[in-house]
Amino acid sequence: MTKNQLTRLTIEIIERGFPELSNIELTAVFRKSKDYHFCWGLLSPEWFFIEASTRLKQAPLIAVSGGLAHELVHITNCYKNIAFDNIADLIYKISRRSYIWNERRTDMEAVKRGFGKELVAFSEWAYTGKPENPERGLSMGELRSIVEA
Repeated sequence: MTKNQLTRLTIEIIERGFPELSNIELTAVFRKSKDYHFCWGLLSPEWFFIEASTRLKQAPLIAVSGGLAHELVHITNCYKNIAFDNIADLIYKISRRSYIWNERRTDMEAVKRGFGKELVAFSEWAYTGKPENPERGLSMGELRSIVEA
């Protein structure tokens, strides 16, 4: 996957499930990282970025879509209320319990917006063979049960 393909995929996901983000500036790039698959940030109140690990260039498209949908939920929450998100971000950094709650809620919202199969594919690609970690959000088992229900 190239940077242009990542950008196009991000736009397609916004059009499919995140209409409130259709007017923001969003930059999607690949970065070499051992610490994360995706991360996001704010460059200005109307300009966000998503960084994808270069490892994702080899991932199935459906898996990349699931990870992007998860990050777009974070961006949507921030965009709706930037001041609150700054405070929440501080709380999440000092409270593991709040961080876990936020990641689980983010996964649930991505599923609600129609990206459940994609999120399952991302979790399977990224975490198969690795120990469960509640900081990642919903477990693969939880995701599968919700999506199959």
